Amino acid sequence: MDNFGPVILLEVVLVFGGVLLFAWWQLRDLRKEREKDHKKKGQDPHLDLSLASIELRDLKLQTQIGTYGPGAIIPKQHLLDLTLWIDATLVLISEDLMEKVFDYDPLIIEINKLAGDCHYETQEKLITRIVGACAQYSEIKAVDIGLRKLPVSADSGSLGVRLSVDSLTLSKLRFPSNS
Repeated sequence: MDNFGPVILLEVVLVFGGVLLFAWWQLRDLRKEREKDHKKKGQDPHLDLSLASIELRDLKLQTQIGTYGPGAIIPKQHLLDLTLWIDATLVLISEDLMEKVFDYDPLIIEINKLAGDCHYETQEKLITRIVGACAQYSEIKAVDIGLRKLPVSADSGSLGVRLSVDSLTLSKLRFPSNS
């Protein structure tokens, strides 16, 4: 009875097996919970909800924003940064065809029209109108937008406004309530 090796080995196997069983059970519960949440939301539980982004950086807008008095520094440029979050299936494509991807060119044309169609007092109003234009595209799930002007002091610096709009807010813009 001096050799306890087989007993210790048996205990190690049982403990290790118990840990594996516990981990499997926890993962199974997590999967069931996720499926239940998807069913509540009316989504296919096996649907991958991956997102991709389209990034537009430093688009120089031809716009007039603000009112400036004598001696004030008038911005020479207004630069737009825009990130559009779209379904990954519009990027991970099987065929090299335009109808398989999100065509952002009409949106850029609309943004340029919005920038130039009137004088704005604030950057925020132009951002609001651009987000409204983005909301017209059901492919866009979320938006990150930044608008900055430069220079702000002695030919240096930039000052801007940044906004992140989630899918719920975009849905409200797409389908405004009558209240």
